[in-house]
Amino acid sequence: AYAAAPQKFVAIASGQQASTGGATELRVPVKAERVVAVRLQFHKGPAGFNVYREVQLIGTVAAGP
Repeated sequence: AYAAAPQKFVAIASGQQASTGGATELRVPVKAERVVAVRLQFHKGPAGFNVYREVQLIGTVAAGP
């Protein structure tokens, strides 16, 4: 959500990774400014599999106006 409308989330990127087992990594680079909140939506994995998720958000905090 952007600072101008913090209650309204806007999709700016998406990613999907299929795995046949083992470790997989999916990077979704996003260039966004004036963001005040981030929402991530995950889908369930295939039946019978454990799905582990680790998320890293990397960026800088800007000084207020």
